[in-house]
Amino acid sequence: EMYRYGNLATAFFANLRTLSSKNNISFMLVGGENMPFIINAQGDQLNRFVFESLDYFSKETDQSDYSLLVRQPTEKHLNWTDDAIDQLFYLTNGHPFYTKLICEEVFNTALKNRDSEIGVREIASAVDKLVDRLDTPSFAHHWMDGIQKNDEETESIILNRRRCLVAMGRCIR
Repeated sequence: EMYRYGNLATAFFANLRTLSSKNNISFMLVGGENMPFIINAQGDQLNRFVFESLDYFSKETDQSDYSLLVRQPTEKHLNWTDDAIDQLFYLTNGHPFYTKLICEEVFNTALKNRDSEIGVREIASAVDKLVDRLDTPSFAHHWMDGIQKNDEETESIILNRRRCLVAMGRCIR
């Protein structure tokens, strides 16, 4: 209701458009896989906004940016080996959310152990700890985002996506 056609969406995006014309006010809209649907439905209200698509990092074109994303926040405290960065990229496929989760675990463990050298072993250890802790919301976007159907069809699609992911996990295991 917030972004499809209707009174609530119209009121929300009209007010957002008005506020965006004011000095010293900025907005960043984060919509994930739903953003194209939001722009399609509310494009006339969002034409003052600049669209910047942020997605997975690409190994071919974004390797240095990815490395900077990992290293820069902790550069005074941690020394990340190139192999650790490569392993992190391999495990997350360049996905920023999962990269952040693993880096957070690596940082907390390094702080606890007073160890500033981060290698492949520390990445593997962090992943092992995370797998036991992560729950449904950490993965929900894989089966819930980008569905533009009615409620009954949406539930069926979500269930099929979940089953597919579970089947892939079982095959890999």
